[in-house]
Amino acid sequence: MRLIKELISTANTRVAEFSVDPDETGQWHYHSDVIEFCYCLEGVIRIDQKNTASMTLHPGEKLEIAIGNVHRVCSIGTQCGRYLVVQGPGVYDFVQV
Repeated sequence: MRLIKELISTANTRVAEFSVDPDETGQWHYHSDVIEFCYCLEGVIRIDQKNTASMTLHPGEKLEIAIGNVHRVCSIGTQCGRYLVVQGPGVYDFVQV
């Protein structure tokens, strides 16, 4: 998983673009103070969640991830996935599980 660009970073809002290589799986984590919206920009990504079903996102689709929901991002298929995260309001953190 690679940070491409952090577009906004304030005390209570963060917007960042990421890429994930084919078949790459991110780390399980949660955010203790922010709601996260994940928007698929390119490729196909899957958001695995501990408390609810996994969701597969195609370009143009989004998922809201609740505060405290343990999750990870995966790329599925043969091309890189690219996605945008919008986090806030609240203080951003990345708590590994």
